[in-house]
Amino acid sequence: MTDIGDASCLWAASGMVSTLDDLHMWAVALGTGQLLKPDVWQQAHADPVPLNSRAFPGMRYGLGFMKTGDFIGHQGNWIGYDSATYYSPSLQTTISVMDNGAVSAEHDSATGLVEQLATAAFDRALGFGPVAEADPPNP
Repeated sequence: MTDIGDASCLWAASGMVSTLDDLHMWAVALGTGQLLKPDVWQQAHADPVPLNSRAFPGMRYGLGFMKTGDFIGHQGNWIGYDSATYYSPSLQTTISVMDNGAVSAEHDSATGLVEQLATAAFDRALGFGPVAEADPPNP
């Protein structure tokens, strides 16, 4: 692992390093409700807040997770690093992207790449972006 300096300004976000296997295990546990107690799981899904982001107009934020279409997960970045891991309970699919964090007009963020990969893999609308007026049913 490369020393990237003091990332304590990111609070807990810089507190761990994960492999793709770690991210997959976490996403499935989060997306299937295994990670949280049932009452916390219900509360987390009760009223996710729209992020009103130009980059992800359909994105909602719950208690520590993000929801886009039917995918539940989270993303994170720091100088030179960008990752996103999302799980779809209805598709039983995890998509993780880890990249060098060079987001620009020509290169989307890791979350944008997850959305693009999911759309390409399943060749249908999955509720991403401004068309996501209502969330798909919870599992």
